[in-house]
Amino acid sequence: MERLIQFTFLGSKYKVYTRISDDEMGDILAFLQHVEEDLLQGGENRLPVGKAAVMACLDIASQYVRLQKEYDRYRLETEKRISSLNSRIDKDLFQEDSSS
Repeated sequence: MERLIQFTFLGSKYKVYTRISDDEMGDILAFLQHVEEDLLQGGENRLPVGKAAVMACLDIASQYVRLQKEYDRYRLETEKRISSLNSRIDKDLFQEDSSS
């Protein structure tokens, strides 16, 4: 069920309709708040909002790419382990069948 979510990011208020669960939306907004805090720290040395938004996008994209690479490595390692286990099972089953 769609519902209206309101939040503030980089000083601007947003209203969006979403079907995302409350828990997931809470995690998303907490992440955005963390990104915003990282970008806007330092008081007088703050970035203009437009540049801060671009930096936030770059930060999020960087984290996404890093996680995608980690997932790809994990998937490949898991596929290798599964293949190795399958080979061992086949070998053990074959030896068991031939000894009978």
